Amino acid sequence: MRRRILLLVAGAITVVVLAFAVPLALLVRHVVYDDATASLRDEANRIANYLHSGYTPPTDAQLTAYLATLPDGRAASVVFADGTVVGTPPPGSTADLPPVQGLADNGGHSSDEDRHRSAPPQATTVSYRNGRLVQLAVLDPDREAPRVVCVYASDDELHSGENGWWLLLGLSSLGLLLLGIGAAELLTRRLVRPLVRTAQTAHRITAGDITARAPTDGPREIAEVGQALNRLGERVDELIAEERETVADLSHRLRTPLTALRLDAESLRDPDEAERVGAHVTALERMLTAVIHAARRPQREGRMPACDATAVVTERVAFWSALAEDQGRDVAVELPESALPVR
Repeated sequence: MRRRILLLVAGAITVVVLAFAVPLALLVRHVVYDDATASLRDEANRIANYLHSGYTPPTDAQLTAYLATLPDGRAASVVFADGTVVGTPPPGSTADLPPVQGLADNGGHSSDEDRHRSAPPQATTVSYRNGRLVQLAVLDPDREAPRVVCVYASDDELHSGENGWWLLLGLSSLGLLLLGIGAAELLTRRLVRPLVRTAQTAHRITAGDITARAPTDGPREIAEVGQALNRLGERVDELIAEERETVADLSHRLRTPLTALRLDAESLRDPDEAERVGAHVTALERMLTAVIHAARRPQREGRMPACDATAVVTERVAFWSALAEDQGRDVAVELPESALPVR
């Protein structure tokens, strides 16, 4: 029972944990990927701001040093109109890069009037070579063609932040499972221990120990079983006591006719016949005395089945020897020295 309850609780908790953990793991994967992609756009915007941070554009050496400060695992570069690339370009050649949205219509050229009227360029995110590529065109009034900021990260890099969350989710699920099993263990102990003790009490009563009593603590239903078993033991004890009293009373009632029978035996005229009948009356009186003695034992004595074989045999031998002597016969019974009491 205990093992079945533990297995049932473990299975139920596992199903509940899976029902919540699997969708939550997929949600974590999606959120982490979106956050990583958003960080690519932020990096592209920071590079664009760096290009406009001073009165003069930064040199290639300064731009290379700045790009080197970006997080590892991401390729950040600036592509100039003449094809020059500063930084770490995305995989493949620059000719394979997708066109920047909003600049393909005019061939990458814009007039001063268009620059003043158009909104600031926005970063575009596209799927590129098993990853995500963010492109941002940086307009420069001193140049006819814009510079394109490119920030690329592979899908493995974008999903790398999921491991920590998944580990936390797995440990939380495992902790919840262990906590549930621990609670189930405490619950089953509270249920099973009173049941085991109640069963042991029932076995003791079956063996004849009417003094055994079951525990009445624990859950209400189990306590009621223990109380019912205790009432049953008390009732059996009362019935046994009443039976013994009845037997003792009946034995006392038999003494009156025995006394009358002895008087009749003594009044016989034939001495031999009177002696023979008197011997039978004496034997019957001894048996009646033994019955009364057995029925009047203390209330808590002798309920457990027990037998001292040596004492019983000795008593029977003495009884039949006395009876044989009364009738003029010799009875000899030898007991082995190794006879031991048996219980």
